[in-house]
Amino acid sequence: LPDPAIALPTDYFNTVLYTGDGGTQSVTGAGFAPDFVWIKNRTDAVNHGLFDTIRGVRNSLQSNTTTEARTAAGATEDLYAFGTDGFSVGVGGGAYINCNESSKNYASWNWKAGGTASSNGDGSITSSVSANTTAGFSIVSYTGHGSTTGTVGHGLGVKPDLIITKYRSGAASWAVYNSRQGATKVIFLDDTSAEGTGITYWRDTEPTASVFSVGASGTTGGNANPYIAYCFASIEGYSKVGSYTGNGNADGTFIYTGFRPAFVMTKSSSSTGNWTMLDSAREPTNVASPGRLYADLNNGESDGATYDFVSNGFKCRETGGPNNSGVTYIYLAFAESPFKTANAR
Repeated sequence: LPDPAIALPTDYFNTVLYTGDGGTQSVTGAGFAPDFVWIKNRTDAVNHGLFDTIRGVRNSLQSNTTTEARTAAGATEDLYAFGTDGFSVGVGGGAYINCNESSKNYASWNWKAGGTASSNGDGSITSSVSANTTAGFSIVSYTGHGSTTGTVGHGLGVKPDLIITKYRSGAASWAVYNSRQGATKVIFLDDTSAEGTGITYWRDTEPTASVFSVGASGTTGGNANPYIAYCFASIEGYSKVGSYTGNGNADGTFIYTGFRPAFVMTKSSSSTGNWTMLDSAREPTNVASPGRLYADLNNGESDGATYDFVSNGFKCRETGGPNNSGVTYIYLAFAESPFKTANAR
């Protein structure tokens, strides 16, 4: 087998688990300085918290709601510092994200983008971009201009396979583009809906190696509205955006990724269903079952025989959920180990 482009996936993506202490604490073990951190309380029904270096510390978004970005008032609330090997969290309150409640278990998913953002003029809308072209990931901040011809530079140098966009200053759904559905379709991170028509969101125009298109919709390109976008391109042996069809069998569909997954998020696109999230840190052995979390729900972890993570992909192990017969699913996966060096679990 050829050498993978990324020999150590944990240089760019890593799951870090921690237990809250009710005060402030530094969470380490990411292995790099993260630019995007997604935190979920595993114990209780508490909203997800998404933080990135472009919007800055204490500025949370919630994947399971349409709520606007909110900045915690206290200097040591929510995620209040990005570090060289992780991040620091404190106890938030009110409408903010509680990232450090005493004795509660947390999962954090960490991505490395490109550090300090730079201005990008590739599109008709100037954007601010932190891009990691090696790992196929960029964080993009931009302000819509209400045009039906808007384009936004993403900085990846290749066509993105997945774009997750959120209006930051008001209530709006998280619009998701993925290359398997194409730009004529849209799906939403915060709800269970099947795919819908994408013309007002992506203008039915596929992204290019330099830009993605946005419409006049307030969800992706409304006039004077600020947005954040997380863009992912598949990298052989490290990450994969794809799709599969469920077979409704406990000896279910096998999905080839070219690596042993560390993280998989799936969503039915042809019918209603949740965004299921699993990772190998919370579920180190097969079947990966008790550790299901949902990007569109605030629920704590729930049981259910879901997947086997194998050396070159993942295999569905239940009759429903992410494996309903004849249903099309999209997925985002990141590697624990490339296929060439993967061991069995």
